[in-house]
Amino acid sequence: NNAMLMYGYGVGKGFAALEAMLSSRPDAPCCFGAEPTLADVVLVPQMYNAERFALDLGAFPNLVRVAEHCRGLEAFQVAHPDRQPDAAP
Repeated sequence: NNAMLMYGYGVGKGFAALEAMLSSRPDAPCCFGAEPTLADVVLVPQMYNAERFALDLGAFPNLVRVAEHCRGLEAFQVAHPDRQPDAAP
């Protein structure tokens, strides 16, 4: 549907720009170094949505790597949407 195409287009453009930035930091566990920043806090939910809507993330290996690392951190785990009191069963 058109809404999904527009979502994928917009997210893809943003992800491409961030992927290009992160390509110069392939060893950094987070977007801009060893510790999470606001960039990581914003990236992880966007990756969650992209995965939920089955967007192809093959062109974004650095974003996938960073999101996977952050998801392993306790703060991100407790903030996951599925762990919120109002999450649907």
